[in-house]
Amino acid sequence: MKKSVLFLFIAALSCTFASAQFGFESGLNMANMSIKSMGTTAQTQYKAGAAMGIFAGIPIDAEEHYYLEPGIYFQMNGATITSNPKGSYTFTAINFPINLEYKSGTRCGKRTFYGIGPYISSTMAASFDFEAYNGIPAYSGSFKISPTPDFTLKKYDFGLGVNFGVMGRRNLAFRLHYQMGFMNMLAGGDDKNSLKQSAGGVTICYVLRGCNRGKGHRAGGVRGNTHWRGIKKSTWSTHQIFHRPNGPGL
Repeated sequence: MKKSVLFLFIAALSCTFASAQFGFESGLNMANMSIKSMGTTAQTQYKAGAAMGIFAGIPIDAEEHYYLEPGIYFQMNGATITSNPKGSYTFTAINFPINLEYKSGTRCGKRTFYGIGPYISSTMAASFDFEAYNGIPAYSGSFKISPTPDFTLKKYDFGLGVNFGVMGRRNLAFRLHYQMGFMNMLAGGDDKNSLKQSAGGVTICYVLRGCNRGKGHRAGGVRGNTHWRGIKKSTWSTHQIFHRPNGPGL
């Protein structure tokens, strides 16, 4: 009995992943931060960086409109500080989103898609760089990230992301995304001292959709626009009518 249940579970899992779509994604990430220091809010602007990763689209309904889409991404975060002292934060992180996606159309046709879901971000490195101001010399350095002793920055962030995109008939798709972190990343942070992350951007995706199997094959020995003998279908039809010894027809 246990073996039968295990077999059915493995079979169901195999079928699920057999119909999954996998993709590679890369593009522009525009990151920003909400920063408070001793109750004063810093003025910030978006900081450009890269975002790239892989994802899997696992259909969860028979019509393949709803997908569970986990992924793993390398992402450059941070912010440009425009209030004095001017400077910037530069973070690099690995993001793990799990989105619920709705896709219009059919699996191998043109589609638009919308998604929403939580993510966990693991900060790998974080640095700051400030200009000289009001007698204070320029300074730069790196944050100590937990669990390093005496850390100044928390390693993990948790947030919510949304995305929208379009997909062509083949393998390319374009996606707009926005995400907002909920965690105060500063060690010992409070209402007057905080650092929260957000980001938006645009990426291009190459999606393995499983739509090329049997592409161009039709009944009757026809492959695409070419007969199995290597002659174009239109030429083959004329050949059959005027050159077949026993009269027209196949």
